[in-house]
Amino acid sequence: MDTFISTRLVNYLDYDHSVFCKSNISQIFNSNIGQKEEPIKINSFNHYRLLIEENSPTFDVYLKNVKVTDSFNSSLDLFHFCLFDSDNYISEKLKIGIETEKISGIQIEEAFTIE
Repeated sequence: MDTFISTRLVNYLDYDHSVFCKSNISQIFNSNIGQKEEPIKINSFNHYRLLIEENSPTFDVYLKNVKVTDSFNSSLDLFHFCLFDSDNYISEKLKIGIETEKISGIQIEEAFTIE
């Protein structure tokens, strides 16, 4: 089984077909969470880092829709795209295993945002 550091997984994002939105951390603390999402074009992980450096410390970006490249390791059972997304994704194989073994304490939701 391959081991990946989650920050390396951002290299497998299809930046042209994923949807990113601006997030202002101060919105969370000011209860403005319901504010309209503002899409932003991110060309690469380096582009994201540059935007973070150039903007205020409360500026951030999150993934609304995830598209991965063909070179993404689809055999991974558990992964997430740190920095862009706090969700954890699991494979169908792991989901079936959790359900078969009746493991409790885990909430599984279908990910409509990953292709």
